[in-house]
Amino acid sequence: MARLACVLLLALALAGCGGGDGGGDAADVLAETEAKLAEIRSGELSFALVAVGTGPDGGRLGVELAGPFAFGADGELPVAEIAYTEFAGDETSEATFVSTDGKAYLELDDATYELPPEMLDDLRGADGGEGLARLGIEDWLVEPELVDGGDVDRLEGRLDVGEAAADLAALLGELGGVDADVLDEASTKTLERVARSSSVVVETGADDRLLRRLTIGVELGVDGSPELEQALEGLGGGAEVTLDVRIERPNQPVDVAAPEDAQPLGG
Repeated sequence: MARLACVLLLALALAGCGGGDGGGDAADVLAETEAKLAEIRSGELSFALVAVGTGPDGGRLGVELAGPFAFGADGELPVAEIAYTEFAGDETSEATFVSTDGKAYLELDDATYELPPEMLDDLRGADGGEGLARLGIEDWLVEPELVDGGDVDRLEGRLDVGEAAADLAALLGELGGVDADVLDEASTKTLERVARSSSVVVETGADDRLLRRLTIGVELGVDGSPELEQALEGLGGGAEVTLDVRIERPNQPVDVAAPEDAQPLGG
C-alpha cells in the first residue's frame, strides 16, 4: 500500500501541471506552463513509468495508472478511481484505488477493502500545487522547439537529466515518498554521465495552455556505476526509461461511485 500511495501521489502531482495564456515562442510557452502549475484540478489521468532493458537479456519493469481524478479541498481526500498495474518481467500485479465521499477503498484480488483513516493521511488534501513548484520544467528542455499543432502545441527538446532528476526527487520528498536528499550531487553527476540520449515532449492546449501530455525518455547505460547496475538488475545492462503523463478532459467534472460490498481492511 505504501508504494501504491507514493506512485499515486506522484501521478496526481504531475497531473496538476497547468498553463497560462497562449501565444509566444518555445521559451514563453514553457515559462507559462511552469508559472501556473496548479491550474488543472480534475481530468482523466494516464501515467506510466517504464524501464525496458537494452542489453541482450532484455527485461521490463514499471508501473501504470489510469482513471479519473479530482483534487480535494484542504484536508479532504481526492475523488479518484485509479487502476494501478505494476510489472516486472512476466509478473504483473493489479489493484484499483477508489476515493469518494470522504472514504477510500482498495480493490485487490477480486475483493474490495475500505481503508482505515490512518492510512489516508498522505492523500488527504494532496493537490499537487505546492510540490509542483519544485518542477522547473523550463530548465528541463535543452534547445526546445515549438511545433504548432492546431488545438494542441507541441514542445520538443533534449532532457537536462540532472535538473529533471533533482526536481522529481525533491517532489517525492515533499510528498513523503523518498528522502529528499536521496539524489545527491554525486548521484546526479552519475546519471548525467551514463545518459546516452534523452528527449522531452510537452503538449499543451493552444488556447488554454493546460497540459495535455508530458513525456520524458532517457537511455541509460551502467558502465562504471555499481549503483545503477544493482538498480537495473535484470534489465540486461542498460535501460530505456520513459515517463509518460497524459491528461484528458482537464477541469471537467468527475463522478466516482463507491464500490459495493467493501469489507474493512484486515477484517
